[in-house]
Amino acid sequence: MGIALVAPVAPAVAEQAAAGPRWVATQDAFGRSDSARAVAVSGQTGDVYVLGSMERATAGRFVSLTAYNRDGSRLWARNYVTPQRETARPVDVVVSPDDGTVFAVLSVDDPDGFLADTVLVAYDRRGRLLWERRFDFGADTNVRPVEMVLDPGRGQLLLLSDGSPFGGEDHFFLTSAFDLSGTPRWSARYGGRGEQDNRPADLALNPSTGAVYVTGSAGTGLGGAATVAYDPAGRRLWAAVEPAGRLEDVSSVAVNSRTGAIYVAGHTQNFPDRSFFATVAYDSTGARLWSRQEPDRLNELGTESVVAVDEVSGEVVVGSTPATLTSGRAVALLTRAYSASGRPLWRTTLSRPIGQFGPDIPLELAFDPVTRTTQVAVNFVDEANGDLIELVSYGLDGELLRDERYVTGPAAFPDDLSDLALDPRTGDVYLAGTVTTDDRDGLVLAYPPAT
Repeated sequence: MGIALVAPVAPAVAEQAAAGPRWVATQDAFGRSDSARAVAVSGQTGDVYVLGSMERATAGRFVSLTAYNRDGSRLWARNYVTPQRETARPVDVVVSPDDGTVFAVLSVDDPDGFLADTVLVAYDRRGRLLWERRFDFGADTNVRPVEMVLDPGRGQLLLLSDGSPFGGEDHFFLTSAFDLSGTPRWSARYGGRGEQDNRPADLALNPSTGAVYVTGSAGTGLGGAATVAYDPAGRRLWAAVEPAGRLEDVSSVAVNSRTGAIYVAGHTQNFPDRSFFATVAYDSTGARLWSRQEPDRLNELGTESVVAVDEVSGEVVVGSTPATLTSGRAVALLTRAYSASGRPLWRTTLSRPIGQFGPDIPLELAFDPVTRTTQVAVNFVDEANGDLIELVSYGLDGELLRDERYVTGPAAFPDDLSDLALDPRTGDVYLAGTVTTDDRDGLVLAYPPAT
């Protein structure tokens, strides 16, 4: 067993005024660098589960899973520390809608730090360890998990990982399925073997059919992006590859379970000076339905885009933020919506001056079916006010319902936002990230539903 007990870390929970979060929790293991990486909400109880990274001199870097109730009171905390004190990194957490079982996926570096094992753990709703599984992919392959999704209808965990040969650059998508006891069911590989830079980005499930969709950058001679579909047994259904002029730097995929349509969002750049946010739609057979592009006025190479679907109306909502290589420039959070046929419905921007340069500006987006609203969270650095996590809510016609900012520390670098989750019963919004005081601590923000 790789579980060793470390004294649970007590979070600080603060109630806020009506204008702002319902509650805020910080997680501090008294190390220099702690963070909250992923958050999930139980559809049964509204309990909130936060998977984070912590550091102590006696335990090294380890993973912590903390449970809160809807009011922000901590229910329990469990820490994952290997007997060899290997570095463990949190990746994702999901909750069963049936019995409340909590599943987490971690990446654990080998003692030399060159390769990584994948670890799956499961706890019951009271924090009792049910099982732990550790997977070693051999001395010649490096596999690092990216995202996990639960398919309750077929009783399996779906895992997307980034694979590569040891010392090589032939990256490939690795999509795997496990039953709910952690036993492998199937594994499918896409790319690699001489095709460089197949980098997986996102995974989506059609709960009606069990079809699985993964997307990421394509390592073909055309560059661009690849989206691959599998049936519930892991058989490939189709693969769609877009050239660089239509779609690249892909970061998100979503599916409408009613229609079977798949939507992929990313970025493309036609040199020397034309850059676009891009969205591509496919039908359930992989045939392209439509493609839309929006100008990225900063014309930078890196961006972040997230796509979500309103299954009632078929509306497709996409949020995008650019990267910038120059501090002091204004950037815009661009959110837009398309009909199921690709017709533009609404478009809105929030312009923010930023005080940093560097990679993508963190962005999270989800459509809430309870309140029929779009929730967008973004992390900016404002030299006057510091690092900010901003939560913005839009109605069905793009009307602004909420715009709230939370200061996470002095102006430094945009890496304080990690994840967004919705309560499937109430529409409460939960954000996970990092707050900086004397050092870096994990952060959980709880907001009421948008109205």
